[in-house]
Amino acid sequence: MQTRPLVLLFLLLTCWVSRDAFSQSPDISFQHLSPEQGLPIHDVMGIVQDTSGFIWIGTIAGLTRYDGVRCKVYDHDRQDTNSLSDILVRSVFLSQNGTLWVGTQHGFNRFDFNTQKFERFHFTKYGERSDYIRCIGEDARGKLWLGSANGLIIFDPKTKQSELLKLPTDASSKALVYSIRTLLVDGKTVWIGTDMGLYHYDIESKSFQVFCKSDQLGSIPSNSVSALVKHPKTGNIIVGNRNGMLSSLNINYEHFSKIDINIRETSEITCLFFDKSGKLWVTTRGDGAFCYNETQQKFINYQSDSGNPTSLSSNYVKTIFQDRSGVLWFATSYKGISRFNPNNQSFASPLKDIEYKPKSANGAAVNRIAIDSQNNLWLATDTGCFG
Repeated sequence: MQTRPLVLLFLLLTCWVSRDAFSQSPDISFQHLSPEQGLPIHDVMGIVQDTSGFIWIGTIAGLTRYDGVRCKVYDHDRQDTNSLSDILVRSVFLSQNGTLWVGTQHGFNRFDFNTQKFERFHFTKYGERSDYIRCIGEDARGKLWLGSANGLIIFDPKTKQSELLKLPTDASSKALVYSIRTLLVDGKTVWIGTDMGLYHYDIESKSFQVFCKSDQLGSIPSNSVSALVKHPKTGNIIVGNRNGMLSSLNINYEHFSKIDINIRETSEITCLFFDKSGKLWVTTRGDGAFCYNETQQKFINYQSDSGNPTSLSSNYVKTIFQDRSGVLWFATSYKGISRFNPNNQSFASPLKDIEYKPKSANGAAVNRIAIDSQNNLWLATDTGCFG
């Protein structure tokens, strides 16, 4: 199977146009990936890149592999036990050893790159909603931490054994506590975002510390935690909430400080992400994406603009992923994927230059590139030759 050439072909086809650094201007030119380019549906839940360079996209209509020019969809087949356990993908994760793991609304899956088949795992013994895998993390031992709609599951890929971690709570709050929204595995510590506060778990001592909203100064501003990330310089834990509030937890002082950001209360913070240059990105369900500008000491907001085809495709952004080349991918609800290179701002494809509009994803597959004696560029695709 030719893997790297396909990814290299994508890079060769991409012509980058330099502009000012994106921290200096809110103008970003995004390129979009949607059903028109082969995605099975507009709603995207997660993105990862495998060791061969392929981009894997989890959607509510299956798992998609993108090679830079076309998409291949893996979905659920009731007659095939080696297919995806459910068509509705909630999370995708690449482990340290390069294994692709997929969390769905009904089950957990390991993908075998050689056989192109899935191995299914189910956790309904802990409760029906335990098969609803929202988020995935991995510790130094290689064990996987699965945040489900009914608790936190620790899964050992070597033994294929699992256990449900019992979170400290009372009967009246159990449903909210066991609704795991987000995870952050940090060394020997696991941070667990729930609908009833932030939980800190020490793997070695097996002890918990719970942060809940109170009237005390410096408490967490909201109990429903939807996004977590560790600050690469300070070590503080940045916390996003479902009501649009953003704060920073100083671990040494156990003190939360609110971060000023203009997000509506109705817009959930869906992802917190530090890119390779150290910039903090905040995505929301309703207010687009924000990037912190250190020079101006404020967040810059990027939103969808129906009058600008190169703007962010949707204000409902689920997550951010940065591939090895530095391109940032924004997974959205309703409008597929938006992406751009933060170093160069925008890019154009030769397919657009020659005004070629493929009727399908296969039609966008470029098989050969050539330049004639008059320096004209020729592209051979699955549906013809264009120049």
